[in-house]
Amino acid sequence: MNYHIAVNGVTSGPFPAETLRQKLAAGELKPTDLCWTTGWDGWRAVSTVVASVTAGGTPPPPLPAQTASPQEPAKTSGLAIGSLICGIAGLFTLVTALPAVICGHLAQSQIKKSNGRKTGNGMALAGLIMGYVMIAAIPMIGLMAAMAIPAFQKVRAVSQEKAIINNLRQLDAAGQQFMLEYGTNR
Repeated sequence: MNYHIAVNGVTSGPFPAETLRQKLAAGELKPTDLCWTTGWDGWRAVSTVVASVTAGGTPPPPLPAQTASPQEPAKTSGLAIGSLICGIAGLFTLVTALPAVICGHLAQSQIKKSNGRKTGNGMALAGLIMGYVMIAAIPMIGLMAAMAIPAFQKVRAVSQEKAIINNLRQLDAAGQQFMLEYGTNR
């Protein structure tokens, strides 16, 4: 039996089964590389070659679209980077916490659908965590403000009372000084 092989998206062959075994043993083929022979519906991993089909001159079908070229490096998702940046900025502004969460979820979905062509799941996760933490912190900040405002108002009222008392003491001292100098209270 003769097989066509696909290595890094490039097809070659046909080769006899013994050649496939030799290429596997020599490391020229990986068990996950694809092969095809006449009668098969599609490409299969070399490791699953168990064929009792006669060789023929029929050309192989096109390679599956999901086969990514290993020469092309995976790209980092821009949404993952955006999620991380918004998450970090959200720690200081709170305004970007919601965009961090939205971008993080979109990035994770995009990465999952890319079949390894996109990376950045860790950045998306970090952005999600910071975004959710800041969204959860908003009610706590509001609660702290609700408790602090009355305390600040009380401190302000006490401060104003002390300022008034101090002003009255200064007026009394000035009146006494006037009486001492002029002997009258005109």
